[in-house]
Amino acid sequence: MPIENSDFELDFDTLVSAIGQAPQIPQDFRLRIGKGSTIQIDPVTLLTDRPGVFAGGDAVTGPATVTQALAAGRQAAVRIDEYLQHRYPALPKETRAALTTPLLPRTIELVRRVNRLDPPVLPAQDRTGGFAPVELIYDWKTAIDEARRCLRCGAGAEILFQDKCATCLNCLRVCPYEVPQLDASGTLQIPADQCLACGVCVAECPAKAIMLRKPYDRRQVTEELEHALRSALQTSSKPLLVGFCCQYGLFGTGSLAGLWKAASASIWIVPVLCVAKVEEEHLLRAFEMGAEGVFIAGCGAQCARENTGQWVARRIEKVRRALATLGIESERLQALPTDGEEASTVQAVQEFADRVGRLCLTAALKREVRK
Repeated sequence: MPIENSDFELDFDTLVSAIGQAPQIPQDFRLRIGKGSTIQIDPVTLLTDRPGVFAGGDAVTGPATVTQALAAGRQAAVRIDEYLQHRYPALPKETRAALTTPLLPRTIELVRRVNRLDPPVLPAQDRTGGFAPVELIYDWKTAIDEARRCLRCGAGAEILFQDKCATCLNCLRVCPYEVPQLDASGTLQIPADQCLACGVCVAECPAKAIMLRKPYDRRQVTEELEHALRSALQTSSKPLLVGFCCQYGLFGTGSLAGLWKAASASIWIVPVLCVAKVEEEHLLRAFEMGAEGVFIAGCGAQCARENTGQWVARRIEKVRRALATLGIESERLQALPTDGEEASTVQAVQEFADRVGRLCLTAALKREVRK
């Protein structure tokens, strides 16, 4: 973009012009080329003028972002699949308008701030000797910490079934960001443009009247759990443990990668976007499907949400009371401490596996005695 009064003059012996981008399309490709040397395509099918040849990304749009290139690749995969199955692309589904309303001041104050981590750069004196990249890459720990800043807020939660809402005000009390509110008629509302989609109100609503506007976030937990338990019951004879692990914590950092071989139990991990989204039903379902022990492990002190551990602890206590009424030891359900150190995390999981193993052995001995 031109900047007024920013022009200047300098003398050079050699000038390497390196501005702008244009695709280099070999002539024998025989593709129709348009403005800026970009490939012309059908905007719906992504087909070029040659049958069976698709194009996308910068070669079609001109210079754009990496995100747009990824989206083009995904769309091209769908279009190619439809082409091979002789199906014309379906009309795009209606999407909701993007939410651009700024957050209220009180909500902003309650959001935990995590500053952006700038990547390291090559020292100025080392840049003149060649064309090595000036901006270097994150190390592993820094990359994980930077990824934790993404909360996947989406479009928030909403009271999907107003007829089910009993106006108990539970969502208003539990929301960490004070988003739910009563309107003039006394009806509870959750403004979608203010909700940060932490999932606490969804899990705590006694009437199950609240849903995330991106329901996959909730459905994913159930689907991952069902898949893990079905696979485990077919392949393992050891005591079965199920762990609900934050994708930005234990699961995302790979801290559990070396655990499986040494563990005294069969451990299956259910990755979740945030442990605040793990509901009592998920924990009970794991036991119902045959898990001998269940644990939850989040990000610990590095969690980008406030008081996540508090909600996890509350749900664990509720489920423990339910297990006790069924004659199941409460020690089989545990929230594991996560301090960010891989060794201590693996040790905590191993100790939990050993404890569950002893409970299984004790239960088996009692059965034998009764017989």
